[in-house]
Amino acid sequence: MTVVADDAAALLICRTVRGRGGWGVHTATGDLITSGWPTLTRARAYADRLLSRGAV
Repeated sequence: MTVVADDAAALLICRTVRGRGGWGVHTATGDLITSGWPTLTRARAYADRLLSRGAV
């Protein structure tokens, strides 16, 4: 698991075992935001974009 955080929020990036597989981005409470990212790098970039936009 990888944690991506800023001063206001944190997102978790985990390997997804159900659905499309790949990597999934979750809220700090464990709710799935999106899944199916083929690499950790791409999932992390998506999480960074969410945090920079204040979407979480």
